[in-house]
Amino acid sequence: MLGKDEASSLISPAIAQISWILKDDPSDYEHFHTPFILTVEKALSRIRNLKYRHLGFATLFPDEVYKYDSWVIREALHNAVAHQDYGKNGRIHLLEYKNKLIFENVGDFIPDSVEEAIRFDSPQHYYRNPFLAEAMVNLNMIDTIGSGIKKMFNKQKDRFFPMPDYDISNETRTRVTILGEIINDNYAHQLKTRPELSLEDVIALDKVQKKIPINETEIQHLQELKLVAEVDSELQIIGYYPTLSYQEYKQLILNLITRKGSATRVDIINLIMPTLSPDIPIEKRQRKISTITAKLAYNDKQIKNISNSLKASVWVLVNQETQDSSKKNKE
Repeated sequence: MLGKDEASSLISPAIAQISWILKDDPSDYEHFHTPFILTVEKALSRIRNLKYRHLGFATLFPDEVYKYDSWVIREALHNAVAHQDYGKNGRIHLLEYKNKLIFENVGDFIPDSVEEAIRFDSPQHYYRNPFLAEAMVNLNMIDTIGSGIKKMFNKQKDRFFPMPDYDISNETRTRVTILGEIINDNYAHQLKTRPELSLEDVIALDKVQKKIPINETEIQHLQELKLVAEVDSELQIIGYYPTLSYQEYKQLILNLITRKGSATRVDIINLIMPTLSPDIPIEKRQRKISTITAKLAYNDKQIKNISNSLKASVWVLVNQETQDSSKKNKE
């Protein structure tokens, strides 16, 4: 943590290095060496932590936050440094994508599972690098009371963002992914309007939005809380908007197409269906969605189907479709 860069040769063949890699266009990279007390901040400073504007349901005013919570990404990198298996001669990787960060260190995840680390919220039985961990504790970089991982999840919960993803399936490395965007509006709305939800409830709900399987007990619990409903044999997060007007549905669809560039018929169904009561027959809900889409396309003339099929429709903004055609003509 405190040695000079040239002193890293004393631990050879072990590698004391953090590699920041921009996995974007244009791509970029930089390697950071000891002393880590300084270079971890330099590595983190390379991250493009831009403002993220989210236009929520039933509002024309965006919520504005940074893509990443500074404490969360700092904790993720500090953990990678503290728990790296330096004997395996690997680098710590900080991979930056457009809307996510991946922190990767060599070595298996010491607790048996992430759920265990969150549930027991207690110190680990042992540390892979006890002297390094103690030094980082003394420098206020990490703590040894076992609350770091749980705090990361709670920070994301408070921001209404997806939970951190821990990939510990490979015994040779630990990978943590932090998403810098909201991927399901209903998930964000539930967290925003129901602060009483426990962290365990939110973690299960997060799995639903990411299409990660959950067990029957979790499904039943989420249904009892009126958080999810089964739509066409698939779990969907419920949106509580039984009185949304056509203008509000219109804005939701336009927001979706603006964000993604286009939206299929299935995309629009998945967007609107969770806002409709499961007590309404499925055929009636599907007909309502078709009516909203048709009105937006043929009455308001704001979207256009660029496919040759209604069942496999692909909708774009009329202005966008015109601009794309003009651009192709110029080329």
